[in-house]
Amino acid sequence: APTAPMEFDLSGINLDLSDSDVPDAGGEVVSGDDLPPLDTDLADDPLARKLELAEEFRHIGDVDGARELLQEVIATAEGATRAKAQAMLDDLS
Repeated sequence: APTAPMEFDLSGINLDLSDSDVPDAGGEVVSGDDLPPLDTDLADDPLARKLELAEEFRHIGDVDGARELLQEVIATAEGATRAKAQAMLDDLS
C-alpha cells in the first residue's frame, strides 16, 4: 500500500542570521607569529613526511593506509629511509 507523504511544520524555523544572533566564541585570534615553527626537515623531504604519516595512520588504526605509504617509500627511497620504512612495515605484519 502506498504511504502518505510526510508533513513537516517548518513555521518555527527562522533563517535570519543577523550578526546579533551569533554567539561570541570567546577565544583569542592567533596570528601566524604565535604558531610553533614548521619542521623544515620534514617539509623538505616528502619521503620522511610519508614515514611520519604512516606512523600516524598506524596510531589511529589505519593499518592498510600505513602499509600503502610504507610500500611507496620502500619503492622510491634508499639507504636509512628505506630501511626504516621496511622495519615499520615488518612491525605492521
